[in-house]
Amino acid sequence: MPPTHTLRADLATVWSEATGGTALRTVALGHPLEVLGVTAEHLEVRVWRYTQSSDGGRPVPVSGFIRLRRGVDAEAAITPIADDRILRFDFIDVQQGDAAVMETPSGMSVLFDGGESKLFLRHLARRYPRTSARRPKPIEAIVVSHGDADHFTGLALIQESETEESSWRRLFIQPKRVYHNGLVKRPSTRHGKRRPDTEMLGATKTVTGGRVVVGLEEDLLAVDKAELNLPFKRWRRALEGWAVRQPPQFRRLAFGVSDAFDFLAADGVSVEVLGPIETMLDDEQPGLSFFRRPPPGPRVDVDSIAEDRARRRGSMSASHTINGHSLVLRVRYGNVRFLLSGDVNEEAAELLLDNIPDELQAEVLKVPHHGSADFSDDFIRAVAPVVSVVSSGDESAAKEYIHPRATLMAGLGKHSRVGEPVIFVTELAAFYGMVGFVTPEGHLVDSDGQLITDPKAMKAFFAFNRLAFGAIRIRTDGRRLLVYTDSALAHLKEAYAYEVDEQHHVKAVPVLQLR
Repeated sequence: MPPTHTLRADLATVWSEATGGTALRTVALGHPLEVLGVTAEHLEVRVWRYTQSSDGGRPVPVSGFIRLRRGVDAEAAITPIADDRILRFDFIDVQQGDAAVMETPSGMSVLFDGGESKLFLRHLARRYPRTSARRPKPIEAIVVSHGDADHFTGLALIQESETEESSWRRLFIQPKRVYHNGLVKRPSTRHGKRRPDTEMLGATKTVTGGRVVVGLEEDLLAVDKAELNLPFKRWRRALEGWAVRQPPQFRRLAFGVSDAFDFLAADGVSVEVLGPIETMLDDEQPGLSFFRRPPPGPRVDVDSIAEDRARRRGSMSASHTINGHSLVLRVRYGNVRFLLSGDVNEEAAELLLDNIPDELQAEVLKVPHHGSADFSDDFIRAVAPVVSVVSSGDESAAKEYIHPRATLMAGLGKHSRVGEPVIFVTELAAFYGMVGFVTPEGHLVDSDGQLITDPKAMKAFFAFNRLAFGAIRIRTDGRRLLVYTDSALAHLKEAYAYEVDEQHHVKAVPVLQLR
């Protein structure tokens, strides 16, 4: 049976018995429930629970009970699904990279980036089970903030998963729209020689004060394959695969685009495109300015660095240009605003502050560039976040950037609008359980010293098991703002709640949890 209601309380634990028993899982504001029975003491509900198997977690339906505490009746705990008005926004741990999914009250889904690994795929495959080529999950839009592999290669893995043998590892989606910033990376070498940075992003023009990229692409499938680096070629193959079923609409976004997200209006969701900021040439041709490498060294004296930054900027950098011109979006639902800032760096932030200083404030900030040291303190001050989310990870020495930086974390707290802001880091929200050592002979040793045969083991290593996905989960009805994370225990969450009024004044309030 399909869900009949959604949860109205902030959090509620589903127990195996009406009087308690085992905690099966905890659901949050807006979570769909199939209500089987109602009494004055409890609700009997059916929800999905994930169980471990040899090929990953499988969702299975389970029945349980939500206990109603004194003063909370069924009407206060649940609402009919047709009356649900909750916006859901989840930032997923993909290690080094960004990935988020937004679901509107009516069930429309938008993906923002996708990381570089299979972690986003694994999350979405659990979230949207039982898809197929004939019944793909509709995705209203895929938004790629910019063309770095750690933001979109994981999206290509979603399309590639369609050939997986295990149904629990496959995910079929059908994106209707693909939005991006128009910058496409070329191969790093040409004719056996390293390509200069100024030629990595297509055609450019020299203007007073610098250089501007004018080779901005719209339809990614129309770009010559020879002009794509390896991650872009892989992304193109994924787009071609989805286009077989239904070609998506491609669109390059920049500041001032006002209609790209009109499809969300029926749900009361609006999206402002704040960046990138274009440079208009004399012939009215749009371009994106080439950014330069920032000065070396730690940020120990912000004021003095800001004062002489113009003199100390290094050579033109393709990587800083494509990062800096990330899509910057402000999602608004009621009184609550989310600012998604991609990998915006300090030079790009200064451009935003010069042009739209009063349009950056938001209650929730997806922190730029995984918490990089190349950030603007003034930008954070303009956003004045209440909830900050850093998407970062350290999966290998090759990708060690010391993210997030201590100075960045300090700035998030310093410039918040509330006395006790919350700052979440996706990699810290994941929970891993200790399994034990695998010996050179191929034996798995558990925490009690018992041996478990593992024929695939080739040499000793210490094994862990992922018990909880790293996810920062945000739920809002446009006034109430709930943010929480999971743990390895079904009944234990870290959760905070706020009320946001029409003037965007924010007040911390108690979390309503039905235990």
